[in-house]
Amino acid sequence: MKNSKDHTRTYVPKRSPKRGNTRNASSNLGNLSNHSQNRTDSSKKSVSISLSGNPPAAQKTWWSQKFIHTLETLKLGNRLIRGREYAKEGRVQRISLAPGQVTSLVNGSRKTPYVVSISIEPIPENTWKKISYDIAKRAIFVIEMLQDRMPESVDEVFHASRIGLFPSHVKQLRSHCDCQDEKNPCKHIAATYYILAQHFDLDPFLIFTLRGRTKSQILDFLQYFWKKGRPKLAQQMSGIPKKKILPKEVKPFWNAPHSDKVQSKLDPLSPALPDTLVKKLGPAPITLDDVNLEAVLSDTYQYISDTIREWAIKKQK
Repeated sequence: MKNSKDHTRTYVPKRSPKRGNTRNASSNLGNLSNHSQNRTDSSKKSVSISLSGNPPAAQKTWWSQKFIHTLETLKLGNRLIRGREYAKEGRVQRISLAPGQVTSLVNGSRKTPYVVSISIEPIPENTWKKISYDIAKRAIFVIEMLQDRMPESVDEVFHASRIGLFPSHVKQLRSHCDCQDEKNPCKHIAATYYILAQHFDLDPFLIFTLRGRTKSQILDFLQYFWKKGRPKLAQQMSGIPKKKILPKEVKPFWNAPHSDKVQSKLDPLSPALPDTLVKKLGPAPITLDDVNLEAVLSDTYQYISDTIREWAIKKQK
């Protein structure tokens, strides 16, 4: 039996070193404190996310579709189609994902599963630092990411740093499988791509992990930026002269014509915690009467939520 190493296929130049040495270095966290930096350096070495080979069905999102579309535009051949069939048949046993690296076990024609390894070129550390700050500066990005959604225009931030969130060239991908097929990608590699896209639907942060940033690293930085990195808003506001705010007539607002026809998508009986996003951000950099703004907003959201819920229950009776 031939050594499986002879059948390893990689997307690397012909002058590449020994096949199989396709690991990419993972990234460090951005510009945090020394303690946070050291904690990140030690944790990234052991970061490995185990994923099911048969993920639960999820709504197809724009980011997973773009990942597949990107692969299809890289002219990887008809093996992607066969790989999609393999994925639907449940041939992928499990996937392990780490920064810049994906490995999987795929059932095929032999008794033992084939071992697949995929590496994606990591985003450089300095570029990640700039991207992290640019994301943190956009409030809408922070809000969406705290709700486990990928902002649709997040690509703008990456393009501003002259890099793409998704691979744009075949040389950025390195993959190999221990099967006998000489073409790359083989159906086992292609099946792994499709299962990976299904997991992206469920957790878009896996895309960042693949490029060198884990979910905890991203959220840690957003919280750090909120606490330390933002300008001292309280100091800026201290120089603004106080003006008396005159009361306005609010009755016309609540009794506006056709206001009863306005539809809301919010569910007043939802069990979701109203202050989830605020708590994810952590303490704010400003206080009101020695009370942190986070606590003020949290209490306010809870009071409003309880009031609306009581109103909805009475309306149903």
